[in-house]
Amino acid sequence: MPRLACLAACLLLLASSLPLAAATQWGRPMMVGPGETYVSLADAARAARPGTTVRLTPGIYRECAVWTAHHLTIQAEPNTARVEGPLCEGRAQFILRGNDITIDGVDFAGARGTDATAAAVRIEGRSATVRRATFRANSRGVLAVPRAGSIVRIENTSFEGGAPGPAPVQVEALGIARLSIDAAHFLAPQGGVAVRSAARTTEITSSTIEDGSAASRLPVEIAGANAVVRGNRFRKSMARPGAATAAIILTAPRDAQPGQQVFIVNNSIRNDTAASLTFVRNLGPAPAQVMGNVFSGAPVTEVEGAAAPFVIPPPERKMPP
Repeated sequence: MPRLACLAACLLLLASSLPLAAATQWGRPMMVGPGETYVSLADAARAARPGTTVRLTPGIYRECAVWTAHHLTIQAEPNTARVEGPLCEGRAQFILRGNDITIDGVDFAGARGTDATAAAVRIEGRSATVRRATFRANSRGVLAVPRAGSIVRIENTSFEGGAPGPAPVQVEALGIARLSIDAAHFLAPQGGVAVRSAARTTEITSSTIEDGSAASRLPVEIAGANAVVRGNRFRKSMARPGAATAAIILTAPRDAQPGQQVFIVNNSIRNDTAASLTFVRNLGPAPAQVMGNVFSGAPVTEVEGAAAPFVIPPPERKMPP
C-alpha cells in the first residue's frame, strides 16, 4: 500500500505541473482575453498545441497572430470578438501556417498594408475552414496562397466592402486544390472583386453577391480548371454611366487540361440599373454550361463567349477486377 500511495502522489504532482496548453488536449479550451489565462492572441498562438480549441472572449483585439499548430479551432460567439490590429510580418492579421485550422465566429476589420496582398486571414497551411465570420474594409479578406492539395471552405460568412486602395479582393485563392464557398454574403468593394479564384476547382453555392457602390465591379473571377456556380443571388443596383460590367468572368487557367467543366446553373440576377449587364463573360477556352438562371430588371445578356448546352456528366465507370 505505501508503494501505491507514493505512486499516486507522484502522478498527482506531475499532472499539477503540466502547463495549461497541454491540458487543452484533454478537452479544455484555451481562453483568450482580459482576465483570462492568455491575455494576448500571440501568447495563445505560441502555446497552442495540435487539436486545441482557442476561445476568444468578447472584445476588440488590436493585435495579430501566427498560428502554427495543426487542427486548431479558433472560435468566438459571432459578432462579439473583432480583430482589427496590425499585420503580422506585414502580411495578415491572422497567418495560418498549421494544417486544417478552423476559424469560427471571429470578425476581422481594417486589414491593410503596403503589400498588395495584405489580408485579414492568410492561409499558408494545407486546408482551412472559415465559418460564421465577418470581414469589413480589408484589402484582402481571405487569401489562400498556393499549396498542393489544400481545400479552403468558407461557410455562412459575410464580406462588407474593402479597404481604400487599388482593387481590393474579398476572397482570393491561388493554386490550391479546391475553394468552396457556401451561404456567404458579399457586398462587393469599390473598384474591387468579390471572389477571385485560381483554385483547381471552385464551388460557389447558395450565396448572395451585390454591389456596394457605383464603382463596384461585382464580379466573380474564376481561372481554375473546373467550376460550379449554383443557386446564388446576384444584384447590381448602381452603375457608372457607360461602365461595361459582368457578374462572372471566366479566364483560362494556367494549367488547362482536357475535360475542364464549368457549370453555372439555377442562379438569379437582378439588374436595378439603367444599363445592360452581362451575366457570364467567358474569356477561357472551355464552353460554359449554363442553365436555369433567372434574370430581372434591366436587360441582361446571359453569356458572352463560348457556351454549350447543359450536360450532366455520366457516372464514372469502374473497371472490373
